[in-house]
Amino acid sequence: MAFRIPIHEIITGEAQDLKELIIDYDYNFSWRYLSMYVVKKLGIAGASRYIKYIPLEIEKFVEQFDLDFYEKYDINALKNIPLDFSEYFLNCLEKAGVQLYNDKDYEERSKVLEYLGYK
Repeated sequence: MAFRIPIHEIITGEAQDLKELIIDYDYNFSWRYLSMYVVKKLGIAGASRYIKYIPLEIEKFVEQFDLDFYEKYDINALKNIPLDFSEYFLNCLEKAGVQLYNDKDYEERSKVLEYLGYK
């Protein structure tokens, strides 16, 4: 299933014609992971416009955290980028205002992954 609606349009409510986007919370791990952020930003009622069958306890869970790491870059992911491109890539992130994870981000991400049963 491919989506052509940018996530920022979903989060801001700008997205149009979302009938094809409404999918079950349990569609796959990535969708459950992304759902946490959508619930944090839109609340359970707003997120339910796009995601079916969201467990109600998720809203209470995400209230504990900022979840800022969803909008940042994990520097450890640089190992997947060729060395001769990594400096350029980091410069592009910096110019775009994308921050790198801090200790709190790693901790929150770990708790989200644990909650989702990943670790």
